[in-house]
Amino acid sequence: MENKVISDVLSDVVNFHLTMFGIAMSIFTVLYAFILSRKDSLREISDIIKSDKVSPTLMRRSSLFVVQTRKWNQLNNHLRNIVVSSFFLYCTGMILKYQKLTECVKYIAFSVFGLTGILLFYIVIMLILVFNNYRKSVLVA
Repeated sequence: MENKVISDVLSDVVNFHLTMFGIAMSIFTVLYAFILSRKDSLREISDIIKSDKVSPTLMRRSSLFVVQTRKWNQLNNHLRNIVVSSFFLYCTGMILKYQKLTECVKYIAFSVFGLTGILLFYIVIMLILVFNNYRKSVLVA
């Protein structure tokens, strides 16, 4: 590959990782706040249950909150993985972008390209799982 092509692809990869970092961090933060809110609601429900004012509706809501919170926590763990890896690859790419393209730098750049492909595959798999879960839970006919 020519040096110009490698530089252009590296620049695109760096932009991709910065974008993924920003999007994943935003979703992570919103979901984290929502999880904390649900945990507070779950504590309130737990206090009501402990005071022997248990109703079937309250018990159902409690178990639903627990299941949903666990799913959102799992999703947030995946988002954390995306945030950390995209930030690491962004920083690596930025450092490489301004280096002279020696054989070693090219090797590291190709490694970043490969890791970007793996991250992209991971993101696609996560999107498929989220959309399947959405379809099952919300679009039930």
